[in-house]
Amino acid sequence: MRRYANTELGFRLLREPSVRPALVRILGDRVPLLERNLELSNSVDVIAGSLAVSGIAPHHGGEDEAIVCIVTYDLSVHAAILSGRTIEVFTPSASYTNVPLCIKDWITQVNSGHRDRLGPPANVRIVTSH
Repeated sequence: MRRYANTELGFRLLREPSVRPALVRILGDRVPLLERNLELSNSVDVIAGSLAVSGIAPHHGGEDEAIVCIVTYDLSVHAAILSGRTIEVFTPSASYTNVPLCIKDWITQVNSGHRDRLGPPANVRIVTSH
């Protein structure tokens, strides 16, 4: 799985034999919505040891987004979908505590409207060396 890290092969990763059945198991009939919301996706990121594929639906930025995280040490698959103002987390974990950091960080960014990625929060100062 790690061969996908930092590549543009997110959709290929999601079709891997060890990933696809897990996605279908946790999402059921929501798989097409997940795929639509990932249509404009970034590279496969590595976040706290998980592979993460995130993206937005075309022409629905900020309203329809999604992420899939594959924990590399046990190959567990977790996903989240933002549709409108609601985030649904699909996971084999029994509690939010056990949801991978890549999902939790994505939720934080989505809930902030990605503002912290575009500009610094009020309590951040940039310090440069001269």
